[in-house]
Amino acid sequence: MLKNIYYNITSGKEQLLNIIGILLSVYPLFFLLGSLLINLNTILITILFIFYLIKYKQLNLIKNHFFILLSLLWISFVINLYFSLNFDNSLSRTFGFLRFIFLVFAIKFFFEKSNDYIKNFVLYIWLFTFFIISLDLIFEYLFGYNTLGYKSYMPGRLAGFLNQELKIGNIYSSFFLLCAVTIFYRTNNIFYTYCFIIFAIFVSLIIGERSNFLRVISMSLFFLFFFGEKNLLRKLSTFFVILILTLSFITFNKEYKKRFYGQFIQPIIKYKNPIEVINNTVYGANFDRAIKIFQHNKPFGVGIKNFRIESNKPKYGNKNLIFNDQGAATHPHQIHLEILSETGLFGYIIFLVFLILSIYFSLKKFKESNNYFILASSAYFIFSLFPLIPSGSFFTTYGATMLWINYGLMSVDYKKNIT
Repeated sequence: MLKNIYYNITSGKEQLLNIIGILLSVYPLFFLLGSLLINLNTILITILFIFYLIKYKQLNLIKNHFFILLSLLWISFVINLYFSLNFDNSLSRTFGFLRFIFLVFAIKFFFEKSNDYIKNFVLYIWLFTFFIISLDLIFEYLFGYNTLGYKSYMPGRLAGFLNQELKIGNIYSSFFLLCAVTIFYRTNNIFYTYCFIIFAIFVSLIIGERSNFLRVISMSLFFLFFFGEKNLLRKLSTFFVILILTLSFITFNKEYKKRFYGQFIQPIIKYKNPIEVINNTVYGANFDRAIKIFQHNKPFGVGIKNFRIESNKPKYGNKNLIFNDQGAATHPHQIHLEILSETGLFGYIIFLVFLILSIYFSLKKFKESNNYFILASSAYFIFSLFPLIPSGSFFTTYGATMLWINYGLMSVDYKKNIT
């Protein structure tokens, strides 16, 4: 098998697609190594893809729904440049967004036009990397440090290979369903797929990132509802097992009980008003400043990448909030508030059109093809852009690249299973 994979990568008419496939396969590794390598990888893929389009005269993207939606979104960012409070600050991020558009369609073309060997190679490398990350996290949970000796500085959180950057849950939520679908198409066994998802939920739980765990749980329930046979009893049983295991683990573990019950569930019970609960967190202070910035700049916002400048101004502070001193940040930690504060009503309306129609077209593709890669990537897209749950920035390299990898996969026209 390895010999066949090697032959198909290094020979044939589609060498450019094969190289793109190799570059796609190393994304999970580069997410562990830093933004520089992620961006270099994306730029390389972009250059190769543009060269591929020219060489093979594949210039019919304009007819694609997803291309039109992404172009509309990007044009709205360009228009917003004119109204930006700091043009130079917004310029690089606005035009840097083009790399994600090319990445989306490089992924789409790769999975539609390359041979099965190289497609499987990408998926299996993702799965292998995911398992290595998972085993390392379990090792850290058991021994207090990971296989490289890294330790988390925060009780109830795992560092994994990212050391002091406690954000490995982002990688986990991005790839776990794609890996689950790979296992399903490789084994054609629903039971193995269910077991893998339960395993991934457990590892996401011990990572200790509440927002990403909520995202993983929500994605899992959404995916399993549409996955496989219409056996309601099996699905309800799986949901029940997940719930019991989660509650049992949190109840009998001191640090995780503090993080998930003491710092999350208990405040909801105490205040009963979800707005009041949020206001008593650092995220609440970030959200409050984003709302105030939007209220002062409703039509077009302050401009992309300008929240970090504007949020430092005293007029946006709120002394009634416990964490008011930490309200200023590089972004408001919620994508909808980021778009509202930086692009105003104009940009947000375009963003909502993009969001709603992207979900509609992807779920329509799933209904027509019944391909679970569309379902998995759509689940990630939906719950990454879900309101209220804290999130990373819509524009920064680390989180955005994961989002657009999944968007690329949900835009693929699957004529047959890709594994």
